[in-house]
Amino acid sequence: RHGKIIDSAENIAALAEAIGYFTDPGNIRKASEAIISDKLREKISISRAAKQLESVYESILERHKHV
Repeated sequence: RHGKIIDSAENIAALAEAIGYFTDPGNIRKASEAIISDKLREKISISRAAKQLESVYESILERHKHV
């Protein structure tokens, strides 16, 4: 309802299916509406994912400073 989950980085078929699914504007609209309806906009956002990834990279850099 909110998007697609890919269970493994090696699951190319699932990635291809998800990309295909979201090339349909109707599917994008339905997922966006579900996210807004369920008040998940802040939890499911590119901005939040980018901040989480940045935090991971910062922790890796911090650990390597002490090596």
